[in-house]
Amino acid sequence: MAEHLTIDEILDFVTMDNIDENTLSLIARVNSHILVCKECFELVNAIQLIQEEFERLQTSSDFRSFVSERYSNGRVSSSELQDPLF
Repeated sequence: MAEHLTIDEILDFVTMDNIDENTLSLIARVNSHILVCKECFELVNAIQLIQEEFERLQTSSDFRSFVSERYSNGRVSSSELQDPLF
């Protein structure tokens, strides 16, 4: 078996938003690899689930209200502003 996929390859695959020559090559590499590598298949699947949930949260009115309330009330500390989730 070839070496495992890199985290960059997996993240690029999961977050892909367009298809061109480079992404077609990545799609082929990832798909052919996860057919024979259970560890990478499980990692790709887990990251896809996380990505889907994050996208769902971003469009959720509850989540948007939560973030808006935190920012509008001045309740966000300077350390929280550096948090990549906000």
